[in-house]
Amino acid sequence: MERVKMWAEARDPKTSAARLSELAESWDPTAKGLVAANPSTPVDTLISLCDEYGHDVLGNPTFQLLFIEEPRLYQRLSPRALRE
Repeated sequence: MERVKMWAEARDPKTSAARLSELAESWDPTAKGLVAANPSTPVDTLISLCDEYGHDVLGNPTFQLLFIEEPRLYQRLSPRALRE
């Protein structure tokens, strides 16, 4: 039951940025993937998840909009994330 609650929080766009950052440090890979796809996840957290969850991060609509706001965002990404 604990996992299901964690996944629901990680998926919910109403979850606070602070809580999403905590969940990104979780031991649970499903929770991390859900955080990576959540449009409310802070930019720094998304960048930290890029290496392992690049597909989810790149599919995150907020992340895509960030490139409009910060065109040099790609410079903050690792080479592994860029290959994704």
